Amino acid sequence: FFHIINHGISNELYSKLHSFSRQIFSLPSDTKLKLGPSSSVKSYTPQFTASPFYEGLRVSGPDFFTSAECSGKILFGQNSSEFSEIVQDYGRKVTDLSKTIV
Repeated sequence: FFHIINHGISNELYSKLHSFSRQIFSLPSDTKLKLGPSSSVKSYTPQFTASPFYEGLRVSGPDFFTSAECSGKILFGQNSSEFSEIVQDYGRKVTDLSKTIV
């Protein structure tokens, strides 16, 4: 493992992403399971599937916006564009950072 500093990803973007993450994981289980393993989207991993201490939401690239938008519409209804834009911005910056590192 390693820690990267001066990576150029703003604290503001991290805060927005963290805020949406807290919103998503505080939703009722039945709402999150609309994205679960038996759904067509399969982007949500419920607790106890991989570990009793883990639940996750997968957003896949290279088109992070569309991936986030699909999950966001199911979780937030039509008000998912801000979530999609934040994930797209973060995904783009992390992809650029990974190219710089490699």
